[in-house]
Amino acid sequence: MDYASIIICHYSKIDDFGETSAGSNPVKRSELIRITLESLFKNTDYPAEIILVDNGGNPDDTDYFVEKVREGKINTLIRFKENRHFAMAWNTGAKVATGRYLSFVCNDIEFGPKWLSTCVALLEKYKDRKLIATPFISYDKKRNTFETTDDARLNNRSGSNCNVMRREDFAFLGEWPVHKKGGTLWYNNLFRQGYRTIAPKEDLAIDRGWRMGVNFSIPIEVKKVLLDNSEVYFEEKQ
Repeated sequence: MDYASIIICHYSKIDDFGETSAGSNPVKRSELIRITLESLFKNTDYPAEIILVDNGGNPDDTDYFVEKVREGKINTLIRFKENRHFAMAWNTGAKVATGRYLSFVCNDIEFGPKWLSTCVALLEKYKDRKLIATPFISYDKKRNTFETTDDARLNNRSGSNCNVMRREDFAFLGEWPVHKKGGTLWYNNLFRQGYRTIAPKEDLAIDRGWRMGVNFSIPIEVKKVLLDNSEVYFEEKQ
């Protein structure tokens, strides 16, 4: 049976400056993740397992995730003590994923009906092309939409915080780089390898956290604190 593995990265703090999104309407990531999960439970109409990687930070969020595990809605819950960056979270989730398709999701997406079945259908319809799918075109990437068909839009780089791909394509493209611009670097590689992003004709999800406080100009700090309180740091890698 074909099914998807949905790998969700949660972090209660956007960066080292605080837990709320910037802008005129600050929204806590703890609120956004609940919107993400509830819309996911309601609107995912394709067989899927949910793997949630909790990057520490807020014990109340973790309690909420454990509750969803007990309800049978989250299949696998992984919790890091420290925030170890979205790339490490997604790469870790991918290692335990068992689905035919892999979907990498951030904690700021609100899903609409049939988002996953539509993405999978597009990948299968155009299986002879180098494509990954996304349920929406990002606001800042709409100008990169270069082709529209009866059922889809093709884009050069959209979908960095919500995408769906075949397992073999992820194996070919490689893991997400642990870098302050890791998503951009991964998509640069995707672009160089001749891949493009395909999205439905109309958006089937909403990016609730777009451009809200993530600082892409400072180096990331990813570390582990061991039992003897010594610290192990992971350097940025391209």
